[in-house]
Amino acid sequence: MKHVVHDPALLVWLDAQDNRKGQPNENLGRELMELFTLGIGHYTEGDVKEAARALTGWTTEKGRL
Repeated sequence: MKHVVHDPALLVWLDAQDNRKGQPNENLGRELMELFTLGIGHYTEGDVKEAARALTGWTTEKGRL
């Protein structure tokens, strides 16, 4: 999963650049849990919010992490 979360295309596609302190964007956290780790329905909304908080600030600059 480490390589997936560092992929610039995934970060851009899932709007990671919009994930800010105090206003987390849940797209990246939700998709990582759903597609790459836990599967659909095996996590709570609280889990999604905490994943979004943990990933705050992950973005790209000119296509690089």
